[in-house]
Amino acid sequence: MRFAWILMLGVACRTAPTDLTELREQVRTDYPTVRQISTAALTADVILVDVRTPAEYAVSHLPGARSGLTDLPPTSAIVVYCSVGYRSAQSAQQLQAAGYTHVANLDGGIFQWANEGRPLAGSPKVHPYNHHWARYLKPELRAPLP
Repeated sequence: MRFAWILMLGVACRTAPTDLTELREQVRTDYPTVRQISTAALTADVILVDVRTPAEYAVSHLPGARSGLTDLPPTSAIVVYCSVGYRSAQSAQQLQAAGYTHVANLDGGIFQWANEGRPLAGSPKVHPYNHHWARYLKPELRAPLP
C-alpha cells in the first residue's frame, strides 16, 4: 500500500509497473482481501461508485456511476473504481472494515474500461490524474491536465 501513495506522488521506491496489466497485478498483491471484478463482469445490478476527485469525475465517468462514498446501503452490492484501481482498492478495504460485505474493486479502473473502448458518460476522454499515471491510458483517451 505504501507503494501506491509514493507512486501517486510521482516518486517510485521500487520499479514502477510498465503497463496497466502489471499495475493491476500490483493492486491485487497490495490489496489481497479486496475482490476484483473485471470490466466484462460488471453488471447493472450494483451501486457503481467513482472514488476519484470531483474534478476527475466531472471530465468523464462510467455510465450510472455516482461520485463519493456517502449514503451507501451496507447490504448492497457495491463496485468502486478510480483511475487504475489503487485508490478504489483502498476505499473497498475501508468499506470492508466498516462492515460492508458485498464490495468489489473494478480491475484496472476507468483506464481499463476506456482502453477497452467501453462507453463513458461526459467526455469521451478520461482525466489522466497526472502525467505519471497518464501512461497507463491510451494517448487518444487522455483529457488535458489543467
